[in-house]
Amino acid sequence: MEKIINTVEDVLKEYNKPEWRHIILGIIQTESSFNPLACRFEKNYKWLKNPLKFAKSLGITADTEIVFQKTSWGLMQVMGAVYRELGYQGYLNALSTDTERQIRYGIRHFHRLFSHYGDLYRAILGYNRGFGVKPDDVKLALLDEGSYLNKVLRHSKKFIEV
Repeated sequence: MEKIINTVEDVLKEYNKPEWRHIILGIIQTESSFNPLACRFEKNYKWLKNPLKFAKSLGITADTEIVFQKTSWGLMQVMGAVYRELGYQGYLNALSTDTERQIRYGIRHFHRLFSHYGDLYRAILGYNRGFGVKPDDVKLALLDEGSYLNKVLRHSKKFIEV
């Protein structure tokens, strides 16, 4: 876990956001329980990024690329299609053994959400829901003890440095 925490801290320095340390670690705890091999296929995920192009360039079937893009990968459970949106060109299943890349792309995705929303709580909700989070969604999520937002906030408290 120390290597993961150190990598998170290093990447956050690149974004000049060290204050997000506990939030990112809370997301990792919520998404994967710090398991870099975690993956989840989401059959109804529909926001794919050029699967035919990537399949051809990697020498794999389009069906394989589609399944991989509909799978969330690693510590931060970034969707394969989101890795593609953010510029990842390699084999998506290779991410299972690359914790630095998992963290780097997860933080890049979170930063993009924060830039879009300008609000930390909406960015956390967006990490789970995407770009359709409205301000009232935060109020409702805070009232729901089992919401994704509250889970991340609960987990993140464990990582606040005193």
